[in-house]
Amino acid sequence: MDFRDLATLGAEPTPRHLGQFIVQYLESHGPSKRGDFINAAETEWRAVSGRRLSVNLTSAVKKALSDLTKQDIVRPSGVHGIWVLTRDQHETGADDRDMELPGGDGSDAPQADCGDPGSLTVVVEKELGVGSHLVYSFYLDTYRVAAEAKSENRWPIKIGMTTGQLDKRMETHRTALPEVPRIPLVIRHENAALLERVVYGALMLRGRGLDGVVGSEWFLTTPEEIEEIYRSVAG
Repeated sequence: MDFRDLATLGAEPTPRHLGQFIVQYLESHGPSKRGDFINAAETEWRAVSGRRLSVNLTSAVKKALSDLTKQDIVRPSGVHGIWVLTRDQHETGADDRDMELPGGDGSDAPQADCGDPGSLTVVVEKELGVGSHLVYSFYLDTYRVAAEAKSENRWPIKIGMTTGQLDKRMETHRTALPEVPRIPLVIRHENAALLERVVYGALMLRGRGLDGVVGSEWFLTTPEEIEEIYRSVAG
């Protein structure tokens, strides 16, 4: 549940919600200070609710960082006051977000196990393309159901990329989310970073950018629209 949902319900962010916010912030901005999280959360909350938080935001962010550290999702970078995701390309300087991912044959597959034995199995509803890198999408059923209840045909979907193991990447996301996400579409490509930017650009030109959410990876769209954009640029 994001800040906008909480504001609609008349509730305020708890450390768990702030933890989700911090993870999204780090994914979008890279290594950051605790003060950055506090300022961004306050700004985001005012934007979606029109009011100040009544909770002690500094204490709540400290608690959120403590919880995320215990879950091995974030950690101090080694530079005083700077926090990073435990698996962070900004820290390593690599182009990828995980380890190298085996290539695929590009066929539709109901399930993809991209990790080592004993790792989490990621259920992918549809897979397209050929390549060793991935552009993936996921959403929460809560968002889809809420959209359908309002007779809306689009809902918030996050689009990301990895040149590593999808199950490892999703493990990081899932720990910070209130429910298990669905992965409707994965696209294999040799230049996932470029493909990701192309998809982002097409969605932004269509006005699908999601207002009120920090970061540039969430869009009001559908898996079918993402696939249509891919097919239109890939021929």
